[in-house]
Parts: sequence; structure tokens; C-alpha cells
Amino acid sequence: MRIGVVVVNYRSAEATLAAARNCRSVLGPLVEEIVLVDNGGEEADRLEGGGETPVVLERNEGFAAGVNAGIDRILSSGSRPDAFLLVNPDVRLRIGSWPAWFGRLREERVAAIGPCVRRLDGSVQKSFYNKISLSGLLLEAVGVHRWWHRIRRTYVVPPAREVGAVQGSCLAIDAEAWRVVGPFDPEYFLYHEETDWCFRARRLGYNILYDPLVEVDHEGGDEVPAGREVPYYQGALKLLERFGESKGDQGQRKRFLKAALRCGAALAGDPRRRQGLIRAAEML
Repeated sequence: MRIGVVVVNYRSAEATLAAARNCRSVLGPLVEEIVLVDNGGEEADRLEGGGETPVVLERNEGFAAGVNAGIDRILSSGSRPDAFLLVNPDVRLRIGSWPAWFGRLREERVAAIGPCVRRLDGSVQKSFYNKISLSGLLLEAVGVHRWWHRIRRTYVVPPAREVGAVQGSCLAIDAEAWRVVGPFDPEYFLYHEETDWCFRARRLGYNILYDPLVEVDHEGGDEVPAGREVPYYQGALKLLERFGESKGDQGQRKRFLKAALRCGAALAGDPRRRQGLIRAAEML
């Protein structure tokens, strides 16, 4: 297997360079090329100092656009990888059976695969998803999702299975499936782009796999950072409209979500969280 690695950077040059070094160290000869994408062009010089030639986007066009630019660079450079590995700057690959894990992409109609994702304390993050529903989104907006993950920590690793989508902090995409399904949708600025891609792939008859044969450590948590609620819920509503429940019209779903966000804001203890939820309700 030949792997092209893409790491999208936004004001996190040191972490991005560390992620690139980690990929080279753990994956070794599997890596054909690593592309760093600098969203906003503010840290291109620092990324070049790490020995990588970055793709520079002069303005921050979002994570999906950054991934697309990185994969375009790999394909235009003459490299012909079998798969693309997308890695967040705050993710570190653990030593493991990566050749065998990537090999699962050679199974019939497999478009993407995700590993077991752990928090820094060793507990297991939700590494895959199966559907998006209005009820689940409303509970999340109110804050149930955040409370649940704070009180429930598990170290039990779910077994390998076919899933609806895998977490985007680290996932591998088959190169041929990428050509068939198409790039990430840049209308998703920061969240849900990988879920949208996986759901699109499944509609075309592909399978999405979660396989804990390998594991990664993810510094980011299960919660949306305070201040990023607007792109998160805008993307979630778009995902729901495309792939979620058919009950109710678009206007009704939006009204329900606005009400849940305002309820979540009233219950939020963090002022930044409260303002973020209020602004998300206003911007939907």
C-alpha cells in the first residue's frame, strides 16, 4: 500500500509538524507523500521550516476545502497512492499493524476506514457514527451530549464493524473511491464533512469500516469547543436535511433546533458556550 497523508493546519504549526513527523515515524515506507495545507497562509514559513512544502490557501476556506486542496496536490504531483490518510494536527498514531489495517481498503467496495480513537487519558472516544436524527441533534444542542460524555468514560474498545461514518480526526480513504464519490463538500466549513462523504459513499454502494486493529490518540474532545457552535450546528442541520429523518419540513426542523439551542444556552454555565449557542440559534 502506498499512502498519501494530508494534514490541514490553521494556526497550529508546531502540532501540524509534529503530526507529520509522527506519521513518518509510525508508517515508515507506507508513506509516499505528506502534504501540509496552511489554511489562511499565516504559517507557511514555519511549515516549510519543517522540511515540507505546504499548500497555501490565502484565506481560511475551512477544513473540507483544505483536505481537497491537499489531495489535489498529491494527485497533481504525479504520486499515485492507493489511499489518502487524513490526520488532524492534534492526533498521534500509535505503533500498530498499520499495513494490515490499510489492507482492508482492498476489500470489495470499501471506501474508508477509521481506527479506534482514544482521549489522552486512554478512554475511548466515539470513533464512528451510524445515522443523524433530529432527536439526537436536539438533545445535543440542549447539552445532554456534553454531560453524558463527562460522566461516562469507557475503556472498552468496540469490535470491528461496518458503520455509517467514521470520525474525521483520522481516517483513510481509498483513492479510487475518492475519484468516484468526489471531494469533500466545502459548504461544511469545519465539522461533518467526513460524515457527509461517508454517507454519500454508502449511497453509491460502498462500505465504511471501523477497525480498532490500530489506535490513535486525539487531544480534541467529544465536545465542540466553545465559540465554534455556529459552524457545527450549521453543518449538522445541512447533514440532517440531506441524510436524516424525513419527518417534518426544513423550516420545522430549523425551528426545533433553534429552540433547543436557546434552551442549551440557558442551561450553559460557561459564558462563551452560552454566547456561542445563542449566536448559532441566530445564524441558522
